[in-house]
Amino acid sequence: MTPTAEVRFTRLYEPHYADVIAYCGRRVNRAEVEDVTNEVFVVPWC
Repeated sequence: MTPTAEVRFTRLYEPHYADVIAYCGRRVNRAEVEDVTNEVFVVPWC
């Protein structure tokens, strides 16, 4: 059975979220880290 788009996204998001937020945290101001990280994950979701 082929996994749904949501399952595929979750498999991508969960193991990489901490790394992406750390990377963004080194490059943008603290107030924008979560917003920028979320934008990163919008790309594969769409």
